Amino acid sequence: MPNFVCKNYGSCSKADSRETIELPPGSEPVCPECGFKLESLDDKIGPASGSRRTVVAGLASAAVIVVAVTGWMWMSPSKKAKAPTEIASATTVSPASKGMPPDAAEQAKAKQAVDGKILDAGGAGALPDQRAVIAREYVKAAIPLLQAGKWQEADAQLLKAKNENPDEPLIYVNQAIIHLKQTREKEAMTDLETAFKKGFKDFGAIEGDVDLKPLTVKPEYAAMVAPYKAK
Repeated sequence: MPNFVCKNYGSCSKADSRETIELPPGSEPVCPECGFKLESLDDKIGPASGSRRTVVAGLASAAVIVVAVTGWMWMSPSKKAKAPTEIASATTVSPASKGMPPDAAEQAKAKQAVDGKILDAGGAGALPDQRAVIAREYVKAAIPLLQAGKWQEADAQLLKAKNENPDEPLIYVNQAIIHLKQTREKEAMTDLETAFKKGFKDFGAIEGDVDLKPLTVKPEYAAMVAPYKAK
């Protein structure tokens, strides 16, 4: 019996499965499932007989399948691969948080002061200042992690900063942001209060920070910060 194949890919299961369709001699070559015009496999094989014809037919069928699979992406729009730009736009993630890094100029000045003390004292007596500078470096290292939403990794850097200098207020400001993002509001409020206790005075920066807005608009925050603003 004549052998055919349907090439209505994406709209016909017989085409998608590369099924060989046999029709009685003289039948109209249309797909019994989708009505699409069929392509004859026998025409591609050419005249042959016996086992030779069977082998060639098998190779021809394999060739048809390979070609069909190779062209699958453009033949079936529903299965079409996304372009690189589409993938990029789908995976682009906006920064999770801005964070509050140390002031760069202030940090450079602090480093310079530490270097001067080391030279003047021959390496003695500068350890506390050194640790304060190192703590701020850890805070600075936490910022890109915080921006990427890697809360645990950012917090690990802040803990290192705390081990160097627990009196650095920016540690607690950034921990407040992390805890707030983790819906740990009470801890975030405690963090801010600790930052104020450690001497943080830029209340405008705190209250203007988008990440901390859910906390700073609450009456509890206003009551907590009032005594520090009055000093």
